[in-house]
Amino acid sequence: MPDETGRIPIVFGITGHRDIPASDELALKKAVEEIFRDIADRFPASPLALISPLAEGADRLVAEVALGLDIELIAALPMSAAEYEKDFRAPGSVDRFRELLAKSRTIVLGPPVDAGPTAFEGAARDALYRRVGLHVALHSHVLIALWDGQDSGKAGGTSEIVGLQRRGLPIAEISPRSDHETLLDRLPTGPIVHVRTRREKTGSAVSLPVGSTKWIFPDGWGGRRDQAQSAVGEALRNSDYEQLGERLNDYNADIRQMSVKSPDKVSRSAEALFPAAELGRLRRSGPVLDGIRQRFAAADAAAIRYRNYTQWTLRGFVLMFLFAFFLFEAFAHSWPDLSKTPPPWPDSDMLRALWHVNIAPLLGYLLILTGIWVFYILVVRRRKWQEKYEDYRALAEALRVQFFWRLGGVSDRAADHYLRNHTDELSWVRQSVRACDIGPTPPSLDGTTVEAILRHWIVDQASFFERSSHKEHRHFVRWHWSRGSFYFLGVLVAVGALGYLGVKVFEGSADPHVSHMSIVIMAMLPAVAAAITYYLEKRAYEFHVRRYSMMSGLYRRTEQSIEDAGGALDIAHVQSCLFALGREALAENGDWVLLHRERHVEPPTGG
Repeated sequence: MPDETGRIPIVFGITGHRDIPASDELALKKAVEEIFRDIADRFPASPLALISPLAEGADRLVAEVALGLDIELIAALPMSAAEYEKDFRAPGSVDRFRELLAKSRTIVLGPPVDAGPTAFEGAARDALYRRVGLHVALHSHVLIALWDGQDSGKAGGTSEIVGLQRRGLPIAEISPRSDHETLLDRLPTGPIVHVRTRREKTGSAVSLPVGSTKWIFPDGWGGRRDQAQSAVGEALRNSDYEQLGERLNDYNADIRQMSVKSPDKVSRSAEALFPAAELGRLRRSGPVLDGIRQRFAAADAAAIRYRNYTQWTLRGFVLMFLFAFFLFEAFAHSWPDLSKTPPPWPDSDMLRALWHVNIAPLLGYLLILTGIWVFYILVVRRRKWQEKYEDYRALAEALRVQFFWRLGGVSDRAADHYLRNHTDELSWVRQSVRACDIGPTPPSLDGTTVEAILRHWIVDQASFFERSSHKEHRHFVRWHWSRGSFYFLGVLVAVGALGYLGVKVFEGSADPHVSHMSIVIMAMLPAVAAAITYYLEKRAYEFHVRRYSMMSGLYRRTEQSIEDAGGALDIAHVQSCLFALGREALAENGDWVLLHRERHVEPPTGG
């Protein structure tokens, strides 16, 4: 069953032969079960799901293993079930198909039943099978291939799907907006687990025992070589996929914790995206859209949590470093002279010596600096607070776009348009968004839904960016003015102290305590100004003001464009606007993430 906490599953796909010898099924099932169990053990916080076309042979064998392990089964059919059943000729095959279908979440990728007979004949039928094979590969984190290793040369066959998975899927064939991409552009994919399989029709043999496995990695994975080990830990060690899996597993662990400790925050995020009651009235509720909504809510709530942690840490670092600087200045210049005062503990030569050198402020200084770095290394960096804040915000915003694209009948996938030139930065986010949108082509758009999208996405986000732009501008002006004030106040104090001390020295009555205190104040005021500069640089207020102002204008222009074109009357125009707006929203969030990636929240070092 689908996970209700908002966790994102590790999705397996299946491609393989239909004519598997019955005598090999037990060994193959054992091998597939070991793959599932190894991944579940390696990434324990992540639920698993399998997407299968449920054709005869490999598709059903793996589906039965998945159901036996309580793994969610998603049946991706190339055509309607009634039309699909015409290809099942083995005794009992149709009954077995229907049993599996009843236990799965079903999506139909092909044309409707009334599309006409030519849509299901000859080359057109083969194209539907190829399309479902690409769909399975596209949405899979791991592709299981029950394959004899031979190239059949058949379009949409196991060998072609494995080859495409290894080289990268051609976006020109997959994306409905392929004119926005180059014909040579390819979508990155995940690893393939080749389970060696024989075929009945050809009597093909395999070089190694039936059921032995080999991990095949896509081209461009840092020179990663194929691995013959069956254990996940051996095959994936230090690979890109292991890093992706660990990030997704960390995310799912956080979401599981939030679903227990803060379910109200997740619910508020879900309602803020789109009220459940209104979604029901629009008759748009369904497993795909509801799943995207729930996963957005979980990601949004988690992003807010780690945003708070990150911002509290930044403020704490600034305040504690200023206090440490004050203690150092106090130690150096103005701490009371205790040489003639007895210590408040029993007499001891060593303790008296420590007391007389004014050790208290120096100890405080050292303890604060040490404590800040220990906290940073053992808590902030180890628990990846800033990285999680940025990643979870990226995931939430991509899911927001995906939700409204699907609600608006836009067939594009947000993962295909999000920072695709930065594969090492946010690959797990793109793969996760793709895993949340395993479904058929969205239904057609109607006027009532257009009005709801205008309210809950376009107008709501326009207002959000306007408020945020004004808020960030106020913060920037306040801190910018404060920084200048502290700096020039320090200059004034220095001038005043210089004049005062000059007069007193001339009179021969200079008070050393006054001079020491003046030095501390002169040092502290510019230090506060420097701390504010550090804080402003990390918060990036100026960047936010520009970007948020630009985005609020973009949302308002989109709203006006839809209204000028007759609102809900021109569906094609509305969908074009939604697509263009979504791409800009993804680009803006990508810029935000990359900017903050370069502004690490860490203890100030002066470098």
